[in-house]
Amino acid sequence: MLHRKGGSLVVVSAPSGAGKTTIIRAFLEKYKELSFFSVSLTTRQKREEEQNGIDYFFVSKEEFLRKVKDGELLEWEKVHNNYYGTPKKPIYENMAKGKICILDIDVKGAIKVKREIKEANLVFILHPSIEELINRLKKRGENKEEIDK
Repeated sequence: MLHRKGGSLVVVSAPSGAGKTTIIRAFLEKYKELSFFSVSLTTRQKREEEQNGIDYFFVSKEEFLRKVKDGELLEWEKVHNNYYGTPKKPIYENMAKGKICILDIDVKGAIKVKREIKEANLVFILHPSIEELINRLKKRGENKEEIDK
């Protein structure tokens, strides 16, 4: 069993475009020596601007399902026909070092994490309005189908 004593876990959830990435980046910059950002796994296709190992670990469906079977994920979900999950080992290792571990995951995943790690802190960031959320997603270059989801 991996030891997780000493550190803390903060799970940040928000709708796409609400600003969670900006908030998380600011926190990590200010507290870089004390914090650890958990990079999620996904089976979705990498976007042009994304970097493997920084934005996500992009893996095949077969590799992802193997990790689920082997108990390597703290939580996982299937969202819009793609799998997303949080590797367990880096979380426990960094908590054991006394670090503040930050997860950027959806609400369903946050609830699963809270069941596993009772002391996890859950933060939900809400967008200012639906209109502003749509504007932010359009500025990002999201297509109508993605925005509707």
